[in-house]
Amino acid sequence: MNPIRIITASAGSGKTYRLAEELYDAVSSGDARPEAILATTFTVKAASELKQRVRGRLLKSGLCAEAERLGAARFGTVNAVCERLVDEYAFELGLPPGMSVLDEEAADRTMREVISSVLTDDEVELAGRLDQAFQKWEWREVVGEIVAHARSNGISAEALPGFAERSREGCLALLGRPESDGTGLERKLIEAGESFLEVFPSLSDPTSTTGGIVSNLRLTLRKLREGPVAWKEWARLASANTGVRSRDAFAVVSEAASAHDRHPGLRSDVTAAIDLVFELAGRSMREYQTYKQTHGVIDFPDQEMYALELLDRPDVRERLSHEIDLVLVDEFQDTSPIQLAIFLRLASIARRSVWVGDQKQSIFGFRGTDPSLIDAVIEKVSADSEPESLPRSWRSRPGLVKLTSELFAPPFAEVGIPRKRVCLDPAVEEPAEGLGEIVERWVLDSRNKRDDAPALSEALSNLLADEEVSIRDPGDGAVRRLRPGDVAILCWTNATCTSVTKALESRGIRVCMPRPALLATLEGRLATAGLRLWADPGDSLAEAEIAYLTEYPDSGDAWLTRVVEKAGDRPFEDNPAVAAILQARAARPGASPVEALDAVIESARLVEICHRWGNTPARLANLEKLRSHAVLHQAGRLEEGAAATVVGFYQHLMALVEAQGDDQGEASGQDAVTVSTWHRAKGLEWPVTVLFELDKKPRDNPALGVHALTDGTGINLDDPLAGRWIRYWPYPYGDTSSGIPFNERLAACAENVSAVERERREHLRLLYVGWTRARDRLVLAGRKKALAAGMVSLLKTGGAEGVTEPESDEVTWAGIPVRVKQRMAAPAESPAPPSAPGMMLPEGTPREYPPAVIHPSSLEIVGTAGEPAVLGEPTGISGSSEWADLGNAVHGFFAADREGYPIELRREIARRLLEGWGVSSSLTVDSLIEMSSRLHRWIGSNWPGAVRSSEVPLTMQDENGSIITGTADMVLDLGDRIVLIDHKTFPGSRTQAVEEAIGYAGQLGAYRRMLEASTGKPVIACYIHCPVPGIVVPVLST
Repeated sequence: MNPIRIITASAGSGKTYRLAEELYDAVSSGDARPEAILATTFTVKAASELKQRVRGRLLKSGLCAEAERLGAARFGTVNAVCERLVDEYAFELGLPPGMSVLDEEAADRTMREVISSVLTDDEVELAGRLDQAFQKWEWREVVGEIVAHARSNGISAEALPGFAERSREGCLALLGRPESDGTGLERKLIEAGESFLEVFPSLSDPTSTTGGIVSNLRLTLRKLREGPVAWKEWARLASANTGVRSRDAFAVVSEAASAHDRHPGLRSDVTAAIDLVFELAGRSMREYQTYKQTHGVIDFPDQEMYALELLDRPDVRERLSHEIDLVLVDEFQDTSPIQLAIFLRLASIARRSVWVGDQKQSIFGFRGTDPSLIDAVIEKVSADSEPESLPRSWRSRPGLVKLTSELFAPPFAEVGIPRKRVCLDPAVEEPAEGLGEIVERWVLDSRNKRDDAPALSEALSNLLADEEVSIRDPGDGAVRRLRPGDVAILCWTNATCTSVTKALESRGIRVCMPRPALLATLEGRLATAGLRLWADPGDSLAEAEIAYLTEYPDSGDAWLTRVVEKAGDRPFEDNPAVAAILQARAARPGASPVEALDAVIESARLVEICHRWGNTPARLANLEKLRSHAVLHQAGRLEEGAAATVVGFYQHLMALVEAQGDDQGEASGQDAVTVSTWHRAKGLEWPVTVLFELDKKPRDNPALGVHALTDGTGINLDDPLAGRWIRYWPYPYGDTSSGIPFNERLAACAENVSAVERERREHLRLLYVGWTRARDRLVLAGRKKALAAGMVSLLKTGGAEGVTEPESDEVTWAGIPVRVKQRMAAPAESPAPPSAPGMMLPEGTPREYPPAVIHPSSLEIVGTAGEPAVLGEPTGISGSSEWADLGNAVHGFFAADREGYPIELRREIARRLLEGWGVSSSLTVDSLIEMSSRLHRWIGSNWPGAVRSSEVPLTMQDENGSIITGTADMVLDLGDRIVLIDHKTFPGSRTQAVEEAIGYAGQLGAYRRMLEASTGKPVIACYIHCPVPGIVVPVLST
């Protein structure tokens, strides 16, 4: 192994400057040929900046030839460097040169599709059963994690069965000793429950707690009589705490339910879950490889694997040893295990290697990095001498630098990072004008999590209004008043970021942050409606949406009047935006997605409209984000050798929505507060940083889930991937955690103890990253006593107190006197935000408009189900047909069938529908006819003489001006009353069907309103007809 020089660069210590100096010195001294440098950075931007900075220094020093030769050096991200290696040595790998590379988004989407496609019919049924047993078991995510860990650790699909066996052994050891008769345990629980319910009325226990437990008991027993119930239902009954009067009687139920830990079915389900996800992961890896070979593409992990393969070949190593003098690795702490292996191989080839980074900032474990591997490499490489540490902070004020050093040195020392790698000296001087306190404590007077964000926005408003708060301008260093753009609020999750953003914007404070639901914004809706019209000039709904947003934004009545006046026609084909889009389409018949989107934006005058709507920077950023999606999609299709069409681009956008990948654009500026997750803030800095959600602490059971681990201790620098394996332990009890023996054993096992320590270290590193983003002022925001627990409590070591709640403006933390500015803030009623029209453009009303069209199936209303009516035996469904196709065939037959039709005609209708939808192998003609016949018999026995209508179109305008439109499957007219029936081809049990039916309360409620409005007759009952389980469920809206 050739020497590796490690440089520890703490936050703000001038890492980028040092990297450039290291490269400049190597070239200018002749130690490294410019073209023989290989440098990897975390981002493309960082690589470009580093190269330009070094080139500038060389030119300034008169080394023009060296500056020119630097253009041939290998600079880039790890993937870019690997891609170049693979291209240069494609022949040796047996690959065609210049292979297309799937971008990360396309690769993720393809992998998700592959994972969903590899299940057999039996596995689909098994996954559904385990989802019911475990409650919300996200098997697709688990499979995806296993695949990602396998590929980032160089693990083959063939190794996964062995990991399944090891995972199974470890997880089953956490369960109780199984009994042989699971059915007997279920029978005992039913008997115990029934006995309690018999005596319960005589116990005179009116407490609401007991009432809820009794309701849950009844529901659980009903489910249990039909089949297995979720394991959390057993656990909830086992730990249920009734009122005093019922406690003794309920004890027999709790005792019977506590047998869940010994139930053989639990062990069987855990085994099946582990085996299934590893089997699917291996199959998905093989199927994904086949897909790539068929389409002639590779992805980023392939590049890394191929690069590692090349670096193990003697002939390639020999050639590279003459081509590479210096390897420089930036942010080495954020590398995956396979990338670490690549860097170590390169270090064994190059004459010299320099790794620059900071193990204190290794926070991307969720992306596949393993800080323990990095720590082990540092200790082995630096066994003879302590790594060089950059000594000074060029970012923060002197007081903040000193406080940070003294607070974090002790806890990092406990995890093996010596003081020298933590403590910095200040390189900047305190301005003569003074900047006030270095720390603020915001005490949020909120009673629940929902009020935290409004209280935080109140405190921020106070900060921005405080004339005594000054900062150093990030550009010229001059002292000036604080602006919104100088502030960043760091949150733990994206969901909290969204809550904080809404609270700030409700106070008129602009925000810069990544947000979801790009296509749900007004500009997103208008642009995509334009694309739909471009793809299909006859799309009248797209025309209606465009007209609603461009011509009738403040007058839903006028828009609806136009719809009514031209019913059955195209009422908005003469809308200026519609006409302009269609004219542009006619002029560009073969337009690409980018050309079509640009034309839609121009034709609809979307930029001008964004100014009228207000919040202009954010809306324009969203248009740019849409355009970037079009550019990337078009480039991706070109690489795949396929045509890029407008229809395909629109489908791509819908796939992004489905995968929750349609993030909005980010609009920055001096008038926008940055709201970010802690992780996303790494590498950035702000004059004022607000740390929010400080109450987070390590989980009790982090050993659960998917983990990539190393057998034994230590690391082999020649093969850092040796001994890597993947463990998966599922949690079978859903969202229930109290009183479960599994959890008690889990907490005590060595694997979980190690996982808790790993997570504790991760939280400490994350706290350090957030803390060191501040240049001038750090804000600790949270409820009262938030500093005594959670992340900040990690700064307590030995007898040191760390950070304590300030009782006055003067505190001492880690032996450092600190003056703390305290602000109290409670949720306040938010003032209406001011409008922000564009300059030189007419002012509009900056509000979000209701959708032009609402489909009843999208409405959510709390509902309840009555006792279902049984029509007959469940209908058997076989084969592997898509349920959507099966549902279309069944719906079509119910709509076409009439009770008086001859049997031959009914058979012919059923046959054509089943064959037309490709589901004749799953459902017989006779079964389909019987489904319809028994529904007709039930209707006849309950409402003889009722007039039956099928597929009844319904439309009405709601109080917001939106059009609600839908089709009722069956309407029974009783003369002065109406009964509504909707068909749902649900494949589950009757109990599951009842629960599923409740979810359609909103749809049925909308149909009820539309029927009553159009007929003037009351709807006396609404039903969900489930033909497969053979029941009809009455559904009530509450």
